[in-house]
Amino acid sequence: MNDVLNLIDKDHIQTQISISSKKALFAHMSEHICQLHPCLADEELIYALAQRERLGSTCIGEGIAIPHCRLPHNGKCILSLYTLAEPLSYNDDNETVDIVALLLVPEDATDTHIELLSQLAHLLFKPELRSELKSAKSNTDAFRALFQDAPVILEQKAATL
Repeated sequence: MNDVLNLIDKDHIQTQISISSKKALFAHMSEHICQLHPCLADEELIYALAQRERLGSTCIGEGIAIPHCRLPHNGKCILSLYTLAEPLSYNDDNETVDIVALLLVPEDATDTHIELLSQLAHLLFKPELRSELKSAKSNTDAFRALFQDAPVILEQKAATL
């Protein structure tokens, strides 16, 4: 589990965001990530996420979606987390999500991509964590909730709080 947690810091977390559609969500996440990682282009990211979503919904149940893709101009794995102020209808089955974890990996990182998705799903399926994330009022609250079971990593990241 430590691998996926090592990817996130509080700047990559936004809580209680108001979003009206999946398209708006992808645009919001892309803008946020591209501000933090200027080497990425938001239009390219939006397109890659939409292309991946066409293969099948990245909603995994329990109000969680993990949109993810591989990008050719991305040299490292990037994880960001968003909680939504209101549940968002996410797919054609009208499943709603209110926790969204965005995972971006380098184009050639297939094994890493699959491993990180597995770790992330396992982490987010914990009912207590989902509850704490949904009630988090700040990125610091959400960050602390993510690391409640990983105090060693939290100590290493204490400077980011």
